[in-house]
Amino acid sequence: MEAKENNSSRKSPGASSEAERRGSSTDGRQGTNSDDRDTDANGRGSESSNAPKLYHTLTACTRCRSRKTRCDAGLPKCGPCERSGAHCEFFDSTKQKTIPRSYVVHLQNKVRDLEEQLRVREALLVEAEAPNSEELVRGVGLVNFADYEHYKEPRYVGSSSGVTVTRLVLEAAKKNLDSQAFKDLTTQHRNTFRHALRTNPDPTDPHANLSSLPASRLPSREITDKLVELFCARALYQLPVLHEPTFVQDVADVYAGSEDPFKNFQLKMVLAISMQKLSKRYASLADSYFLAGLQHMEDVLEAMDHRTLQCLLVMAQYALVTPTRMAVYHIVGIAVRLCMQLGYHQERTIMLSATPLDPITKDMRRRWFWTSASMEYGLSHVLGRPSAFATADAFVDVGFYEPVDDVYITAGGILPGPVSVKKLISMHFFRMRRLQAEIRQTLYQNPREHPKNNSDPWFSQIHAKLDNWRASCPVDEHGGTMNPDWYHLMIIFTYRPSPQIPQPSAEAVSHCYNSAIKGIHLQKKMFEEKSIDFTWVYLHQIYTATITLIWTLYNDQIREMHHREEVERNLEISLSLLTILAERWPGTEAAADLFDRLGQAALQSYSANSGHSTQGPSVKSHRSHAGSSPATRASFSPYRHSSPYTYESSSGSQSVEEMTPSPGTSGTPTSHGASYSARLRSTDYENEQNHSPPRPELPEVADLPGIFDPASVYNVFPTNGIPGFLGGWDPTDPFVRGTTDPQNIEALGDMNGRPIGIDAANVLNQQQQQNELLNILQDESSQRFDVTRQWVPDYESPQFY
Repeated sequence: MEAKENNSSRKSPGASSEAERRGSSTDGRQGTNSDDRDTDANGRGSESSNAPKLYHTLTACTRCRSRKTRCDAGLPKCGPCERSGAHCEFFDSTKQKTIPRSYVVHLQNKVRDLEEQLRVREALLVEAEAPNSEELVRGVGLVNFADYEHYKEPRYVGSSSGVTVTRLVLEAAKKNLDSQAFKDLTTQHRNTFRHALRTNPDPTDPHANLSSLPASRLPSREITDKLVELFCARALYQLPVLHEPTFVQDVADVYAGSEDPFKNFQLKMVLAISMQKLSKRYASLADSYFLAGLQHMEDVLEAMDHRTLQCLLVMAQYALVTPTRMAVYHIVGIAVRLCMQLGYHQERTIMLSATPLDPITKDMRRRWFWTSASMEYGLSHVLGRPSAFATADAFVDVGFYEPVDDVYITAGGILPGPVSVKKLISMHFFRMRRLQAEIRQTLYQNPREHPKNNSDPWFSQIHAKLDNWRASCPVDEHGGTMNPDWYHLMIIFTYRPSPQIPQPSAEAVSHCYNSAIKGIHLQKKMFEEKSIDFTWVYLHQIYTATITLIWTLYNDQIREMHHREEVERNLEISLSLLTILAERWPGTEAAADLFDRLGQAALQSYSANSGHSTQGPSVKSHRSHAGSSPATRASFSPYRHSSPYTYESSSGSQSVEEMTPSPGTSGTPTSHGASYSARLRSTDYENEQNHSPPRPELPEVADLPGIFDPASVYNVFPTNGIPGFLGGWDPTDPFVRGTTDPQNIEALGDMNGRPIGIDAANVLNQQQQQNELLNILQDESSQRFDVTRQWVPDYESPQFY
């Protein structure tokens, strides 16, 4: 009987037409033709009928078998069960259990769903292979700081920061590099960057950049007066947060024994800023005064009035000039909130007071607002984050302050006096920030209906505003820090790819190329003239010009209009600046290495146009130091061994242009460092310098334990009294701060690459280091500080390669 039933079930497809006709007239019946049933039941089509069958065919249902009636292969029920309304199920001999026939329909639906998912994912893979440049520009920028142990979550970095242009360059580089070369590029950069972050400073170096011990005493009054003069001459140009005569009186009060926390805090912060500007050798001493100022932080924050706002703005200036443990983004954020809380952000509330205000207070309120707004605009611009202030003129209506020197602004009134160029420069700097805010609001924030392309009238209007700003830029004969060529950085900001205009026109790309070149030369000029603070904002300007230049090289018209040699020469200048600045900002050498590789990938587009192969060799970093001993300066320094900029026998003191050799014209693209080192050693290049004195040796890299990041965030106001701005500072870790017992340092000598027989008597703890540096500063105080020049790396003249 079993054999008979099986035989009957095998014949069911051929006899199913009658059952199908019967089922078609019954509501809810799902019948199929014989071919479909072959496919559904047997898992194969009719063309495979000659192949051996897997007998997972539907057997007669249990009801038909028990009634000994003919059963068809209808789904989800056979014909007899459908007509009688009975439950239809069959016995699966493989699983040894009874299964309803509707389960087969469920499996068919599941297969269809899985096939649809596969089609969707395959389509996504195709799109990923050819990404849309518009999506790259408009995408959300979350940056993962996995190399920082304190950062557990990614940070938002918006499009105005330039991260989207970097995405475009990386995507374009894939076309000129094979997959392994591109993988080596990103992997090696990550390794180099991690090494730069984790390299510890020399624990016996009295000029280490960080301190864990607050300064125990103030310098002599003579030194303090000169440092205050330096601060007033340089730091107050763009950010006039202090009234000079009032601050000078506050200094006298502190030396007379005043314990006022605001006066002590401001003085110690000013000393720290001035020492950072004076020379790198005083970096650790500056940091000790910064820590000494933080001891007054609790009292300063308790008041939360205009004095607190002033102290926060002074402290933020220190974070701008050196890598610190505090987050300037959050310091400025607190200052902005306090500024709004006090009503300084609107003209109708800035002068409200229960008592009449004297002219100094009125003027300082305006200055505090504009300084807060300028810092906040700048951080929003660099980080690509929303601004706390409205950026339209209708909402920022606070007037500027008095354009005269502070000596003419007294409590009794504003005395007649000449217009102060220093004040005009700061006002013009604030106007630049407002132009940047307008551009950011139009092109980089929420999408708008207009502009839709670069031919929109808005671009002509903003270009005219930028031209007017450049033409009206005040000039200070005494070394002011305002440079009209900052105009080119705003041009880049206007015409590069943005969420509003993701695909700029050919004319816009040309604007970007020309301004990137001029921007690079502007940074070089300011470096040579020592007319700029080496803040991380300055570093960002170099990054912006460099990555924009590399991006423009993927445009055919740019390559037709500008020779490869011209591009290489300008890239070399930019990379040289970044490598030199690694002394102050850790991680910049790794950035220079990445820009070098991205530049080489972009330059291969010239070879592609000439018919050469665009498939470059696997790029391996000539600047890799991942395997070096972290504490061995001599072996780690890229300037001595592994850098492409190593000098062999130097001879010659030339102009910057003469010191920038012409790039080679080899048809095969090579690594920037390798080709450049070869040119340095060439006979022709040496012959050009035979009659010049030797060049000074380039400085060693500063091995800081961490890198400053404006997006770092910790507990801002902890309950233990230690400001949260100290973040990763561990006062129990004496080794990296140079306070470890000499015997312990000696025991670790071999591990850190220093001789076992180190002279313990010559190792100074931090208190001794501070005293030694104060003595050096006292000896130098007999020479007048040059208050018209900024700090540059400690060698006689900058060298560009």
